[in-house]
Amino acid sequence: MKLDARDLSVQLKKPLLPCYLLSGEDPLLVQESADHLRQAALDQGFDSREVHHVEAGFDWQSLAASADALSLFSNRRLIELRFAKPTPGDAGSRALRELTKSLPQDTVFLLIMPKLDAKAKAAAWFKALDKVGAVIQIWPLERRELVQWLSQRFQKQDIDADRDAIQLLADYVEGNLLAAVQEIDKLKLAQPNERITVGIIEESISDNARFDVFGMVDSALAGEAARVQRMMVMLEKEGIAPTLVLWALSRELRTLVRLAHSAGYAGHIDAGLARSLGVWQKRLPLVGAALKRQDSKGWQRMLRRAARADRIIKGAEVGSVWDELLQLALAISGAAPLPVRNSA
Repeated sequence: MKLDARDLSVQLKKPLLPCYLLSGEDPLLVQESADHLRQAALDQGFDSREVHHVEAGFDWQSLAASADALSLFSNRRLIELRFAKPTPGDAGSRALRELTKSLPQDTVFLLIMPKLDAKAKAAAWFKALDKVGAVIQIWPLERRELVQWLSQRFQKQDIDADRDAIQLLADYVEGNLLAAVQEIDKLKLAQPNERITVGIIEESISDNARFDVFGMVDSALAGEAARVQRMMVMLEKEGIAPTLVLWALSRELRTLVRLAHSAGYAGHIDAGLARSLGVWQKRLPLVGAALKRQDSKGWQRMLRRAARADRIIKGAEVGSVWDELLQLALAISGAAPLPVRNSA
């Protein structure tokens, strides 16, 4: 059955279904839904957990054997399958269809996949899972939903925040929920028991812009190649997830493609289009400067290069992801590639 992610907490108070399929493109929303499922399973006595990473060459027969075998440590268990791609492949499709025909008792399956396309949702394996369990597709938050989501996050942290301050933070993170949570956590530490105003948000954003992901992207737009290189090294040292860096660069490139197609090589920005794409007023000069360095086709080439970085992150292609991210950021800045440290 189809299940709305917003109803998940209510549904999980009931006895668990044999299997759940979680799918979505926002890593935080998917992660938190999976956490709710894991906690519900633990609360209902499924205190043994197996985790399998489904990649190329995955041994589906070993999974079937594991599903049939009795656990040595618990009578009830959760078997978690994490997929690198939004499809199980031919062998996986057959295995999942067979599994749904004779699901083992006292076992809950949790499948976590990237966003599914129409072809995947029409596949036999998907329909088989939908018939015996729950399919939860997690969609990105819309603009008004993001403001409400941020308000709830502030309340959970017992932080009093002005409506305008929340709106400004929504403009700043532009849909990146991981960055939003990080920012709220920082505000709780830096401003304990203080009402969060627009001024505090502006100051926090300014403070974070030195060596954070968004500051690096702004430096790339400004054409500051040397600073981009220094900041990228700092991001890696600080343990920032490369997926977050790639997300920020790719988002900016998609915006530049749209604006460049509308503006032409001269770089005259359509203010209305810029607003609809989430480019706030203070960033218009940065975006305008970048548009003068490339036409729409040039930005499209860089967006294709971002796809290579994504493949490296997922293990589908060999390479150093941080070197690839650096070269992509340098290309945005308009600079020729600089010597970089070869980091694994």
